[in-house]
Amino acid sequence: MAAPQDLTLVYFDAPWRAEPIRYILSYGKIAFNDDRIPLQLYFEKKPSLDLPFGQIPT
Repeated sequence: MAAPQDLTLVYFDAPWRAEPIRYILSYGKIAFNDDRIPLQLYFEKKPSLDLPFGQIPT
């Protein structure tokens, strides 16, 4: 199966749930953009994000 052309992983600037995904992508030599959101920015913007279930990931 071919890897996506523009893969972007968006998560907090912390390991938690995204770290295994980062490991697997790196191990598989799959290029991806690692877009890390600072926690403080997330908490400031959270009320205006209209997230399903009020959190990420969804």
